Amino acid sequence: MEDQLDRSCFVPGISISFQTKYQYYTNLISPFTMLSSIWSVVCNAAVIFVLARSGIRSLSPGLLMMCSLTLSNLLWGLTLGPMSAGFRMKHFTDNQVCEVYSELANLPREALLFTYFLSTFGNFAVITVDRFFAVRYTLQYKLIMCRRRAIVACSLVWLISLTVAVSREIISVPQALVHVLALVFVLVSTSIIIIGQILTLWYLHRHNNMVSTLMQGNGQNPVETANVATERELTKTTVYVIGVLAIMFIPGAICIAVAVLAVKKPIYYLVVPILPTLVTLYTGIDPIFYFRGNRKVREGILSILKYIRCK
Repeated sequence: MEDQLDRSCFVPGISISFQTKYQYYTNLISPFTMLSSIWSVVCNAAVIFVLARSGIRSLSPGLLMMCSLTLSNLLWGLTLGPMSAGFRMKHFTDNQVCEVYSELANLPREALLFTYFLSTFGNFAVITVDRFFAVRYTLQYKLIMCRRRAIVACSLVWLISLTVAVSREIISVPQALVHVLALVFVLVSTSIIIIGQILTLWYLHRHNNMVSTLMQGNGQNPVETANVATERELTKTTVYVIGVLAIMFIPGAICIAVAVLAVKKPIYYLVVPILPTLVTLYTGIDPIFYFRGNRKVREGILSILKYIRCK
């Protein structure tokens, strides 16, 4: 009976018994993934509702980019929830895990998830560049970053993500090439995010030091300024961003890199059960930082909660 099992998704050289138990017991995180997915959908939908309520035309370039990232997070949660539930239930009732993976890979929603996965990195990179320009070129920022350029940047992110994802479904396109393009896109986006966050923090810190030096030179005591408070908040955000990227990027990069370097060795199946949970957790954390850091989002969500409580 065991000889009839499909082992195409098992890694040669690693105990079949261990891999079977690993694939089965990762189902235990399914309830957490589902709850994270629901939380992500509710929170990201609330952010989009708050921003859209005031009118898309009135949104600044930064808020337009935030809308784009929030949309990718929302679509990820909406797609992953039902897909993950169906996969886990089928796996619980059928030990043929490789057949389940094969069916999952053939679903159109798999391409959608790949699109949202890539667009999350791309949109995050675009927002990082926007924040860098806002700090580095404060006086010229409105000339550098206008609504049209923000829309073009976000549109390019979605176009590239969708093109790479759709290419996976085209038989004539070599899968190794698709995985290379995806890996390059993720690597470039992640590099922009990490370097951009660090440079933004450095320029803000340098500016605050210059202001403090000038005040001391004039015989004044340095006082707590809005920029100092912003620097402290940005430091926390930078640590969060780099930490989340490390948690989210490393498994994702392993999946894609192994698919590139060892197409016929399904090592990435060992990471696949955990990666969706990590990405979903991230998409649910983002709105919390929007709530803390953006006055418009915070006041809008508080007004919604107040309305619900009055009902």
